[in-house]
Amino acid sequence: MCAQCHGSTGTGNGAFGATTYPPAASLVAHDAVKRSDSELYWIIKNGISLTGMPGFGGQTTDRDVWGLVWYVRQLQAGDAPAVRALVRAFLTTHGR
Repeated sequence: MCAQCHGSTGTGNGAFGATTYPPAASLVAHDAVKRSDSELYWIIKNGISLTGMPGFGGQTTDRDVWGLVWYVRQLQAGDAPAVRALVRAFLTTHGR
């Protein structure tokens, strides 16, 4: 879900991210890194008004939203193996 706009590395260079206004934010930039886990959770769940960031609370469980927070933190840490493992686990769990 994140990569479409934020890119596979979280830098904001996804295929749709460049077409939104404002452009998709970098998940690995200082502004995102300094946010608390609770702030990231709220943003993922509720979205940000007047931007291209939708809320995913109606499409995912709270547990999955927390998983996305963890995913963002792994992108920020540059832990590619952990990110790939999380994506594989998510796809397996959700039958994709």
